[in-house]
Amino acid sequence: MPVDPEALVERIRATPRTPGGDRRLVALLRRDGAAYRGLSTADAEWVRGHVLAAFQHRPATPMVVAAVREELRTSQNPTVLAAAARVVRGLPDADAWAPLLDAAAGRLSIGDQYVDFDDTAEPRRTAKEELALPLGGEAAAHCCHASAAVTAGEAVRLSLCPGALGPVIVEDQAGARAPLVDLLRPRPSVVAFFYTRCMNPAKCSLTVTRLAGVAARLRGAGNVLALSYDGDFDTPPRLAAFGGDRGFPFGETARLARCTAGWAALKRQFALDVGYGEATVNAHGRDVFLVSPDLTAEAVDPELLASPEDVAERLRPLETEQTSSTG
Repeated sequence: MPVDPEALVERIRATPRTPGGDRRLVALLRRDGAAYRGLSTADAEWVRGHVLAAFQHRPATPMVVAAVREELRTSQNPTVLAAAARVVRGLPDADAWAPLLDAAAGRLSIGDQYVDFDDTAEPRRTAKEELALPLGGEAAAHCCHASAAVTAGEAVRLSLCPGALGPVIVEDQAGARAPLVDLLRPRPSVVAFFYTRCMNPAKCSLTVTRLAGVAARLRGAGNVLALSYDGDFDTPPRLAAFGGDRGFPFGETARLARCTAGWAALKRQFALDVGYGEATVNAHGRDVFLVSPDLTAEAVDPELLASPEDVAERLRPLETEQTSSTG
């Protein structure tokens, strides 16, 4: 049974400003948690906005700052963007965030609305008004948090388990099926996740468009694999059409694919940041990984895909490691 979003938001607002309370809220930034299960997309975004807003007067940990940065890059939701703006105003380097705030405001040219975080200390504003407020003014009020880390955080590395991934079968845009480990073993890989029903052009559509550029640059020197969050819907013809519309150069080392067996294991192994409503995805991040042939995966900033040269540079050491281990 889905969580009652209004009751959940009341619990978020009542969470004490203690280390334990802060940890509980950080856990709610993960979209794959039970709190989001079964919610509609609108409710999931509304809840996430209130989670972010709760950090306006709390320590900005690396995970919080990374979440705020990603929402300002991609979100179209007024509640989420207004909350992100509130967090930014309390950061020591708030002025450096001005370009992201301006870009986010531009995406709200049509969808702006008043946002209510039940905060009597703040006047009622629209999301664009929150994004446009002067920066740096709240830093002194947050001096007790000055020691909190506010950088993007360290790289997250995962050791993928061959045994757990063994049953995972993927089917590409041409209908060819293969065990995922067989696709990852021969050479370094760029693995990203998307789905064709995504309504946010700054997420899945942009990811696949950028992957097309990466695949063209690598020319077979590494795998480029885009895997669907929505495998039941994303049949091979839909994958082929979605990639074709974005100039994706399909081939032996460049595929769009869906999981036909073992999705739960795949989701756990990559710790995917995706939640589901009753019918399809209700919220997701931009999950992008560099995977070496020994199945070590590194979660990377999705913006890395904007620079195919940088992706190639990051993959080169993985190829060298492969050569050394087999030489």
